[in-house]
Amino acid sequence: MLRKIIAAYNEGPDALDGLVLACSFAELGGGEVLIARVMQDLKTANTVDRPAQLLMRERLGQTRNAVAQTLGSEASLEVYPVIDSSIPGALHEVAETERGDLMTFGATHLGRFGRFALGGGAESGLTGSPSPVAVAPHGLRDTPPWRPRVMGAAYD
Repeated sequence: MLRKIIAAYNEGPDALDGLVLACSFAELGGGEVLIARVMQDLKTANTVDRPAQLLMRERLGQTRNAVAQTLGSEASLEVYPVIDSSIPGALHEVAETERGDLMTFGATHLGRFGRFALGGGAESGLTGSPSPVAVAPHGLRDTPPWRPRVMGAAYD
């Protein structure tokens, strides 16, 4: 049973796909979704720096607005700020701290070459993850409500 699902989210165009996947799994199992909002560029900012605080507040608001537009205004999900220079490490820490049963990512919009050349969030999230990782197919947010029928799993 998936009690807590961590949805890795950034401002990338495919992050909402991972969120929709997380919500689909949560609905099936009666679990909750925690949105891990990645803000890598704020790592160098001083946490008591007022402009950095305002920027973080603005981004969290933008995340809530994107969630409301995608899932409906009734969606009430916790947004957890993730500020670290090592995003995979920070997401793993969130999964451990929050006891996440699953972490979801949106697939990169760059295709196979872009993932290889730049590294995708999902690929880097897989390495050393304390919880299973699910990658949403590109465009999942634009499809009718989705329910998994067949799932594949890999273990290394």
